[in-house]
Amino acid sequence: MRLHDTHKGREAFSKVKNLIRKAKARTLEALFAVTGRALEAVSKEDARGFFESCGYHTPQDHSS
Repeated sequence: MRLHDTHKGREAFSKVKNLIRKAKARTLEALFAVTGRALEAVSKEDARGFFESCGYHTPQDHSS
């Protein structure tokens, strides 16, 4: 893995981490729940952008 990839990987999880921190979960159960919601907040477009910014080719979605 190149250093550039690692940096972009950190950016990819920034959105998730910020949502988890904002929730201020105080129990393990609450942390699990908010983590699930935070991961669901990452759209297909977000994920595609994270990979493309690292130089990886991402196929377009043809499922609809």
